[in-house]
Amino acid sequence: MQKILNILSEVFDTDITEDKLEFTPEDIENWDSITHMELMSILEETYDIELDVEDIMEMDSIQKIIDKLDM
Repeated sequence: MQKILNILSEVFDTDITEDKLEFTPEDIENWDSITHMELMSILEETYDIELDVEDIMEMDSIQKIIDKLDM
């Protein structure tokens, strides 16, 4: 999980810690549609996965991102 949190922190340019797992785009100033797609691209590359559109749309909180990557 720490690896994911580090990626999120870097993409969103803010410290993402375990106490922020329920955060959504409304809670993180830099989380907009562009950074969301950038994040998805980085996650696909890092974890050697391919996310479909439904996955990408469902990953709308830190916890949901972690859950999806823990498949």
